[in-house]
Amino acid sequence: MQCGSADTTKLSLIWQSGNAVIHAKTTGVDIGSGIGFGTAFTTGSAQSLSSLRASPPEKMQVIRPVLVYFFINLIVYVAVSSIFSLPSWLDLILNWVWLPPSAWHLYKSIRYNRFQYPRLLRQWSQCFHCNRCGTIFLPTQNQGVNS
Repeated sequence: MQCGSADTTKLSLIWQSGNAVIHAKTTGVDIGSGIGFGTAFTTGSAQSLSSLRASPPEKMQVIRPVLVYFFINLIVYVAVSSIFSLPSWLDLILNWVWLPPSAWHLYKSIRYNRFQYPRLLRQWSQCFHCNRCGTIFLPTQNQGVNS
């Protein structure tokens, strides 16, 4: 905390209080050149800027990027093989070129989610926000963690 104020709020409280789930239903009737009736449903979420700033760390996605690598490779492979007659060795390489980046991403995301994420989440759950100067800090430290 830079200013020494005691007016602080825990980050988890700021984050939780700044999130809202929205469910709305709209119904309308039109009696003009014809008779009309309509209903619309809206669902979603809203998040305040202070809640966004106080958000907890996120886990890395594991499966979605691997699927993206696979489908991009599939599209490239189909496009290239339909235009050119490929030698069998190149055909084999194009079939499996998505595996190394996928394996690397799996390794990095699983390692992050297992080792770094819990530490970052634990640190986030202990952080406070100074309502006077806006610094985010750990109570045991005198410096901002994520200003």
